[in-house]
Formats: sequence, structure tokens, C-alpha cells
Amino acid sequence: MYADGGAARWVPERGESVELPGGRATGLRVPSVKEGISINPGSRIVTCAYDGGGSIEIAVMPLDVRELLEALPQADTPSP
Repeated sequence: MYADGGAARWVPERGESVELPGGRATGLRVPSVKEGISINPGSRIVTCAYDGGGSIEIAVMPLDVRELLEALPQADTPSP
């Protein structure tokens, strides 16, 4: 996760970077059993919403959650 000039951008290990205009963290959860098969089951899933109504879920290792949340502002309202 990069926060250059106030604009958040997620750069995955594979694939193209994802711009998150107005990105903000809206939720944090543990992966489901099914998700744990394809990603590290010890990771945490951070839901990020951005302007225009879109959202993305990013798997983050527990020790990196704080850094991600510092790069993205927190949402004013909790996610449903």
C-alpha cells in the first residue's frame, strides 16, 4: 500500500496496481475457512472503500495491518 501525495494505491505482488481514490478502511476480519485455502489463514482481510462506490478486500499479515491502516483513513461509519 502506498499513499503518495494523499492518494492511496495498492500494488499487488501479481497484476497491476489499484488506485484507491478517496480510499478508506471500512472493515477488518479474519479470512473464512474457504479463503484460508488460497491465502494465508493467519492473515487479516481489510475492506477498503473508495470514491464512486467501489470497494476492495486486501489480505494483510497481522503485523502489517497497522501500517495499512495508517496509509488509509478510517471510515466515519462502520461497515454493514
